[in-house]
Amino acid sequence: MARRIKHFGGQHETRPIKDKRQLDELFYYLLNEREKAKSPIKKYQADRNYMLVLVGMNTAFRAEDLLQLRVCDVSKGYISIKENKTYYDNTINLGDEIYTILYNKFQKKFNDTFDKLSSISNNKVENYDDIKDDLEQIPALSQELEFLKKFEKEISKMKKGSIALFNQITTISKQRIYYPKTSKDLLAGLHLSNSSLDLLDKKMMQLFTK
Repeated sequence: MARRIKHFGGQHETRPIKDKRQLDELFYYLLNEREKAKSPIKKYQADRNYMLVLVGMNTAFRAEDLLQLRVCDVSKGYISIKENKTYYDNTINLGDEIYTILYNKFQKKFNDTFDKLSSISNNKVENYDDIKDDLEQIPALSQELEFLKKFEKEISKMKKGSIALFNQITTISKQRIYYPKTSKDLLAGLHLSNSSLDLLDKKMMQLFTK
């Protein structure tokens, strides 16, 4: 977000708002405007203003780019636009590389878990002591199977490929990290190939340097 501070021959210099207190006050004001709105059009305008500020803060889009947003530009939590000032496509198609890496990771975890279950079912049992250790493993293996079920569902969404969205680059914050948070999470330990990293480097230089 930015605020106007000086005039230069009819133009305005803008600087970002870095004070969290000011941002909180801004959002409070916008939400309060909606509560005070008495007509549908006023509520619509208040919702629109709130969403524009929220999207602008999280994407760093310019005002002119925010104002040209359409519903069709938003899909599955992602926003894709062609920014007026750069005239560059802000995406890189990574193909199915991430899917392949994660699928191989899933297969290894699945095979390991299946082998553990198979060894339990094939053990010869004559008394309680023979199955005590096996019984203690069952809750952990059950949790592992539930994790693998979610894992498989998530990676199935990536079969058609993955896209790097450069217009989503924003300030790093721990609050923005959903996963990976632990070593068991889906994206933990994921490394792209050197060729893909080279593509990302070239796009970064194209967009942000000369």
